[in-house]
Amino acid sequence: MGTIGATTLLAEIGDVNDFSTPDKLAKWVGITPRVYQSANKLHTGAITKQGSKHIRWILVEIAHSCIRTKNTALRVFFDRIFYRSGYKKAIVALARKILKLVWHLLTNDELYQEKNSPLTNSSRLPKPCMNDSFSVSAAIELLVKAGFQIIERDDHSDKSGLGT
Repeated sequence: MGTIGATTLLAEIGDVNDFSTPDKLAKWVGITPRVYQSANKLHTGAITKQGSKHIRWILVEIAHSCIRTKNTALRVFFDRIFYRSGYKKAIVALARKILKLVWHLLTNDELYQEKNSPLTNSSRLPKPCMNDSFSVSAAIELLVKAGFQIIERDDHSDKSGLGT
């Protein structure tokens, strides 16, 4: 999810604590299926579309971007629904799953981490060694290898007056 998608979600949802469960948030957004029930027969229809069309639109766009990434849990979920129900229903189901995931992450103040993803098993910077002889020049060299740009700063150009 990008910055625009996250910002739009947060702006449309407002305070996530207003919703006690993720299902109530999904119902408020209008991304849950209609239910027609009579006696023993239960039929589910199209989504209710009761909430903001902007939040539904951005959720579907986020779902489209999620399925472009291979070998993720969200892509596996999409594929499972796609083979059973078709593309459009699978996209809406994934959008609802993402909304429920966002609710969980916001209420528990957590970061999303995919299990067994390459981002959690490795990082750009190697693990620091416990060697006491790690010099400043070695640290600068390590940062440059990781892709950072090191800029030397003149102490006289410090405008805050605090110094370094």
